[in-house]
Amino acid sequence: MVQQPGTQRFATTALAVFLWLLTFAVGLESMYDLLQLIYLGYGALTGDVKAAEAFALFLVIILGIAFLGFIIVSTEYHRKHFGKPESWRLYARSLAVEVSIIVLYFIL
Repeated sequence: MVQQPGTQRFATTALAVFLWLLTFAVGLESMYDLLQLIYLGYGALTGDVKAAEAFALFLVIILGIAFLGFIIVSTEYHRKHFGKPESWRLYARSLAVEVSIIVLYFIL
């Protein structure tokens, strides 16, 4: 990695931290929206509200573990590839998927 001047390195680090926090916050919202979409779809297909609620509780655990795993893996990836195009592409792809889930939630 090419050494950057102090101000540029600070700005890049601040931007990376901001994007990571944004990815985390938007990810939590998209996880909630995905849960609602699946919960409503399951309830609509089966017609059983109690079964849909039980399924939603199980789904919260699964989505939470998956999101935690994604946060850990992506943080390690960003730490190893800091300042490289691969790191910025991962931020962009992560936010694109998360925002797509939120948009789908509001459309449906």
